[in-house]
Amino acid sequence: MARPRSLTDHRGAAAEPEPFERTRAIRTGLGALRLSGARRSVGLSVRSERPREVSLRFGRVRASSSRAGRAVQRRSRRLGPLEVVVDGEPPELRIFSHGEPVFEIAGEPPGKLSGPARWGSLPQGVVLPLRFAPGERVYGAGEFFGPLDHAGKEFRTSVRDVYGLPNDATYVAYPFFWSTRGYAFLAETWAPVRFDFGRRYLGLGEVEIPEAPVTVRLFFSRSPREILRWFWDRRGPPSIPPLWSYGIWYSRCAYRNQRELLRVARRVRSLGLPGDVVHLDPPWLDEPLPDALYAMGRRLGLSRRAVGRSAKRDPGDVYGGLVERAARRGLSVPFFGVGCTFRWNRRRFPDPAAMIRELHALRLRLSLWIDPYVPAHTPEYRHLQARDLFVRRGDGRVGLDFDRPSVDFGGVDFSQPEARRWFSDRVRELIRLGVDVIKTDFGEAVPEEGYGRNIAAPGMHNRFATLYNETVYRAVQSAGAEPMVWGRSGGLDIHRYPIQWGGDPRTYARDMSAALRGALSYAASGGAFTSFDSGGFGGRPSPELYVRWMQMGMLFSHTRLHGTTPREPWHYGRRALAIFRKFASLRYRLIPYLYSQSVSGIPLGRPLVRPVVVDFPDDPAASAEDEYLLGESLLVAPVVPGSRSPVVLPQGEWHDFWTGRRVASTLPSRDRIPLDTVPVFVRSGSVIALTAREWERAEPAMLLDLRLREYGPVRSATFDFGRYGRLRVRDLRAGKGRSGPFRWTVERADR
Repeated sequence: MARPRSLTDHRGAAAEPEPFERTRAIRTGLGALRLSGARRSVGLSVRSERPREVSLRFGRVRASSSRAGRAVQRRSRRLGPLEVVVDGEPPELRIFSHGEPVFEIAGEPPGKLSGPARWGSLPQGVVLPLRFAPGERVYGAGEFFGPLDHAGKEFRTSVRDVYGLPNDATYVAYPFFWSTRGYAFLAETWAPVRFDFGRRYLGLGEVEIPEAPVTVRLFFSRSPREILRWFWDRRGPPSIPPLWSYGIWYSRCAYRNQRELLRVARRVRSLGLPGDVVHLDPPWLDEPLPDALYAMGRRLGLSRRAVGRSAKRDPGDVYGGLVERAARRGLSVPFFGVGCTFRWNRRRFPDPAAMIRELHALRLRLSLWIDPYVPAHTPEYRHLQARDLFVRRGDGRVGLDFDRPSVDFGGVDFSQPEARRWFSDRVRELIRLGVDVIKTDFGEAVPEEGYGRNIAAPGMHNRFATLYNETVYRAVQSAGAEPMVWGRSGGLDIHRYPIQWGGDPRTYARDMSAALRGALSYAASGGAFTSFDSGGFGGRPSPELYVRWMQMGMLFSHTRLHGTTPREPWHYGRRALAIFRKFASLRYRLIPYLYSQSVSGIPLGRPLVRPVVVDFPDDPAASAEDEYLLGESLLVAPVVPGSRSPVVLPQGEWHDFWTGRRVASTLPSRDRIPLDTVPVFVRSGSVIALTAREWERAEPAMLLDLRLREYGPVRSATFDFGRYGRLRVRDLRAGKGRSGPFRWTVERADR
């Protein structure tokens, strides 16, 4: 495959940017500027296409020595309430809103160009020095798992497989952030962008974009919700997931065969537990073991035949046995990778169609695991390789990067229509078989120097995961099923194809906190629908951690129980099962509220789950990062085992969800909260739509008979259920009534 023509051929190395020593205007006003350096120049054009938006377009131009040396005289341009000013030597760009400076690309006087604040040029990109004000807080950039406020931190927006959820790496990478100073910054690129929010120098940072030309869009507002609405308007809004997806997902890594999966499904129903989805991970696939695994076997003194014989008994035992034996001998164990052939392992799953029919008879749906990597030594691999439909590494070979370079798999080149058609056909075959939803795992392993036929480096690495999820989403839709994915990774625009879950936390309290912060960071970046592995992925949680994580999941956008050990509630004792029943019942009673808030929230720039700062940016409670808003009316303060942090409520009147009583703004420490409850609060003046009875699974009929729970004085209420209709109650004092297909009864919670 020939490399696509591109201005970029980024190898991932951090090149030292060159300072721009002189600046000159090449047109009057701010229509275009040229910033000239010693060997390279960057052109800058400034435009305004929408109210309160400023677009900065950076492009490559040839330096002209005839005017070099002339400093820019002060140039300014008014754009409604905004004023854009460029002056200084080196240049400084400042944008004022109502006379106050809001956004600044800093300039420094000659002799001080060794610090971060200077215009600069990478070999194929630009560096923008930013100035941050005292007390300015910064949010967004994707799904990062540390503190939500990124001020004083540094991040690189490159998707990674980040087991254990470290603070500085992400599955979802967005070149987008917003500031409490009143602006949003969006670099329209899939290339990994480096954001320094003042890590090395107080009040000074940098944005490093490794490609040009590139457009940076700035939007000015003091309202984070207005910023997110602008972002969705620019990049496309999230789609609304199916109603049934708001139910409980039962899962494990992994149900090893058809018998085990059906046994779990039957037990869910025999215990009278609600649920909508059972998920099946990779054991359903028929695929060869990777060469890297055989190589590990050789290091342990095992023949290829011996490894293969063990694999026929149980691949999970082979992997685990090899890892354990290698660890005892002090050998490093690479991640071998997992591929997808789309062929059923008939030894483990002898009759997939019958299995799916039984699940559907139990009123459960099937979620099926796939990834975008095709194993070598398979017919599928040979077919795609013969047609040049794989992504290439920087050296031109087919291969991927896990925690090491690997040629055991080929990544499908989604930049090519033929490759997308091939992959889509395989997905549609699964949907026609009866599979209800696809889990789109992985997507991070294309090397940063990798490229496709139609997409060059450095853009292919992040964009690959977005294209992969989009391809599956549209294939499901074209097969006649309700479109959604259960996805993990993505670059810019992945929010349009929900939902995303937060990868692989371990079974520690710290990981529960990190999973929450990752989801809230993604929500602050424009992700409307999120989830995580309740109970943690790797290991076995204590009963207390399991219960607390499960409670948080039941009061989240979407909820799935998943991990490397059993996550079904009956494995954690009678008390855990009883608490599970309580919160599972609450989850299903809340689905009318959750779904209506999803539908009404998108036009308002309101992710279903979001950090407090999105609605209350100037409130003291905005700094709280271990509580969140659920819809317009609810605030949830999950209890992480060992946490002693108090619950802090935003200003205004709030009610306890459970009792209806009005509460104070600061509440006792969370270590005093009994295990069978979790702090949930309701804004005064709210009406929460609940089902009138218990439900076994989510279905449209649950929206038609409602209990409207009233907290505080309120006269009327409207509930938008999208495709299922709209309920408007003009006078709640009537106590009950009917409107079209809807029947409702009012409950006063604060009596």
